Amino acid sequence: MSNSETPTTSGQLAQQTEEAPELITESVGILSDAFAHYKNFLLEEEGKDHANCKASTEPIATDHYRRLLEESPEDPGVAPQINLKINKIYLNRLEEIDRLNPKSGSSTCLPLQLRLITFQEWVDYLLQVNGVMFTNLSSLEEETLGKVIPWVESIDGERQQALSENRQLRKDLCAVIKFVQNAFHRNIWDTERLSLETLTVHQVLGVSRDQSYPESESVKVRYRMAECMKSLVNEMAAKHDEVCHLKSQLSSLDEVVQTARQKIIMKDQCIAQLNERLQDITDRLAYVLRPKPLSMTADEEMARVGDLVASCFLNTLAVKDEQECQILKVLDAELNALLEMNSRQEIQSTEACRNRLYKLFKNFSQELVDETTKLENARSHMNALRNKSNNHGSQPNSTPINAVCSEPDGKAVEALRSQLQALTNTHKEVQSNYLRQLNENSDLHSRLASESMVNTRNAEVLKGIADKLIEMGFEGFTYEEIYKTDSTGNPFCAVINKLYVDNRENVISNQHLIEVISGLQETLRHRDGEVSQLQKMIQSYSDFSRNQRLNDEIDRLKEALSAQNQKIREMASLLKNNEDQCENLKTTYDDQCKELKKSKKRQQSLEESACKVESELKSVIIERDLLREEVQALREKDAKATGRERAFCDQLKISEKELNNSRRVIQSLQDQEKQWKQQHRETVKQLDAANATMEQKLRECECEQKKIRGKLKFRVE
Repeated sequence: MSNSETPTTSGQLAQQTEEAPELITESVGILSDAFAHYKNFLLEEEGKDHANCKASTEPIATDHYRRLLEESPEDPGVAPQINLKINKIYLNRLEEIDRLNPKSGSSTCLPLQLRLITFQEWVDYLLQVNGVMFTNLSSLEEETLGKVIPWVESIDGERQQALSENRQLRKDLCAVIKFVQNAFHRNIWDTERLSLETLTVHQVLGVSRDQSYPESESVKVRYRMAECMKSLVNEMAAKHDEVCHLKSQLSSLDEVVQTARQKIIMKDQCIAQLNERLQDITDRLAYVLRPKPLSMTADEEMARVGDLVASCFLNTLAVKDEQECQILKVLDAELNALLEMNSRQEIQSTEACRNRLYKLFKNFSQELVDETTKLENARSHMNALRNKSNNHGSQPNSTPINAVCSEPDGKAVEALRSQLQALTNTHKEVQSNYLRQLNENSDLHSRLASESMVNTRNAEVLKGIADKLIEMGFEGFTYEEIYKTDSTGNPFCAVINKLYVDNRENVISNQHLIEVISGLQETLRHRDGEVSQLQKMIQSYSDFSRNQRLNDEIDRLKEALSAQNQKIREMASLLKNNEDQCENLKTTYDDQCKELKKSKKRQQSLEESACKVESELKSVIIERDLLREEVQALREKDAKATGRERAFCDQLKISEKELNNSRRVIQSLQDQEKQWKQQHRETVKQLDAANATMEQKLRECECEQKKIRGKLKFRVE
């Protein structure tokens, strides 16, 4: 009985909620009619008064105003009673003015003036009352609208809720009736097909807790939907992880290809620069190290100093070279360890390796600052020596001191070149003077002895330098070719150039390593941000559209993979061409060839990983097709629910029509209010005009009174 009673009560509630907007519209219409009636009454009275004012200039009797008050509608309210009493006070005042006897000696114009004063006060009071009334009416309308609109909205919400409950109860009632009919006529208790929305089968049949009936299809569908959603979420998370892994592999592949390309370009540039510098230095040393006649002790001392400086410079270069080789080996090992840890995703070990690399780079920067200060000191010392030579006119020496001055700075080299040219010119002049003096001097044997001693000393010094270079690692070094007449090259310059090239390569490699590490740091930060964004996306998304988005991302990744494979092929062809070019330079660049081999191995491993990625993408496509089939099945089930939603949409349209009708009623009320205000303004303007005419008439009366008084005075006199 409870189930049968609930539809009737809900139907009554629905009827009441449907009748509520009609009651509201009726009440609003009654209020608007009352306001319109009162407004028309006021306008008629004002029109009558205005017509009477225009019709004649004679004073209106007091009985006319008393009759108007008696004809006005009675209202038991407090405010109308107060207004009625005040109007009676003004009427009594007019009656007292009318009772004045003009024959008792008072002026005939005095009653008119008193009537005008009372009329003015009365009009002011009525205007004030009208203003208060209109302000109160506007505030009352706003209050009524503010109360009516939320009431209508709440009633609409309750009505829709009651309708939905009523609909569900009707469906449950029909299902229960069919179930009871089948059980009564056919003795079939088919509880599996019994699907209820507001109740359960156990509540209808009163089954005990020990018994268990099979669940309805709707419940099964809900469970299946929940399981499908969970499986989809898990698969989406796995696919996102795979996508992130593929993106990281692609980014690492791009970085390796870019670094290989940059290394090849830098090697080509270094080779061209080194060839140019080698040719320049060989030309200079060939010119400087020619056997020249030396006889002065100052030249011998300068040669000795130059040889000592050159030997010291070579020793320091060898030590620096060994240190830089060790540092490069350490850096290579650290970078390999960092790459391995990054591939294994070991966060703590990668952080420790990064800290070690930061410390190494700090040490490198400190050493670079120290070396730059030393170079600045050497440059200042060389500038001082050059200034002294210019001031004192010192002659140039023939020692290989220009090897010390082979700085990378272009300006210093040009200055030294000009200085050497000046020294060679002065040397030529000294040689010409020396030849003239040789003819006059008879000490030829002593000069020859000194020259032989100098030559032996130079030979000993060169032999010591050669032995030192052999000890440093230059095994095939020989300097006997410089004593031949047809010799053009200088092995010492070649060794110095090689040391300079090695130093320059070490500096370039250090800079490149710094750039690579900074790029790795930026990529790590960028990847961390992408990972966090993807995690947020995974947490926020909970719809079937995730599958479509994943498919779009997989397609994009396919396109990116195809583009990357094409780039890899192009880079492979470029690498092969560059390898053919670099085969001629393997004797001097063994370390670089090793790096290229490592890059090849990495490339092969990356190509294998790309093949694996393609196979994984194929499996992802197969899984996507399966998911599409499941989604289509779910959509077919959802299509049944859309029919139910259409009925709700029809009811919503009906409620919207009712809301539009109520809005139109409110709009009409607002329009009536605007018209009322406009008419009130016009009446106020008309009253102002009437007051102006009355004031003009009063002025004319005063003028006539003054004339009459003047005549009376003239008669009395």
